[in-house]
Amino acid sequence: LSEKMLDDPLLLTAVRELSAHDNPRVRRQVAYSLGQSGSRDAAEALASIAASDGDDVYLRAAVLSPVNRTNVAAVLAAYTATKKKQGDLFPQLLSLAARLGDDRGVEAAFRAVLTRAALNDDTRFTDLALLLNSLDQHPTWTMQRLDAQMVTTLRNWNNEALRVLSDSGQSDETLLAALQLLGRRERKATRGLLRSGTNRHEQTLQQIAGLITADRSVAVQTAAVGALGRTAQKQAANLLLTRWDRVGPSPRAAILA
Repeated sequence: LSEKMLDDPLLLTAVRELSAHDNPRVRRQVAYSLGQSGSRDAAEALASIAASDGDDVYLRAAVLSPVNRTNVAAVLAAYTATKKKQGDLFPQLLSLAARLGDDRGVEAAFRAVLTRAALNDDTRFTDLALLLNSLDQHPTWTMQRLDAQMVTTLRNWNNEALRVLSDSGQSDETLLAALQLLGRRERKATRGLLRSGTNRHEQTLQQIAGLITADRSVAVQTAAVGALGRTAQKQAANLLLTRWDRVGPSPRAAILA
């Protein structure tokens, strides 16, 4: 009943205080109601519920359903700034910001990826891969909207991911993250953002294929096969065939899939 009046600061404050209520059904309704307000306070309250109840499937749905084009930037920024979280709604919020947001929402998505990278460097490759894949579903966004400094940062990350593949001392976890970024099909929105030139593209495919060897774990081999497949490049198919004799049953099954 109060949703149409949430522009009233006093009423919004009263509703926001209920976001910490002991009853999860109350918190769930608060999330739905807060989505009717476009204010920053409402967005911060939604982010607070997301952080404290992110491992509750019903509350997670209640938080995500009211996130929209107008409030996604504020919700994502507030959630990213929250230190203690139950569960992790960052991937879903990041994807929503990229797919649904206006320029402000997309900018907030890139800022959130940079913020997470500063706190935990291991997340940057997977976060950036998710963001770029989501942007390729955006109806109008193009990479020309990024400023030169951001483009340089992203290309540096791509170069570091390439260096990870050639470093024999890297952990499987880091290799798998790098493969998510490097093994993606570039579509209209992000084509040419991370790499340019035929030689550079071929180098990336060759380095991914180099992981498909019995010297690597089955998880890395299988991920590398998947990464090559996602690029949808003719050369990738040829590279997969050249690795056939170097791997066991599981990677071979992935090649045929």
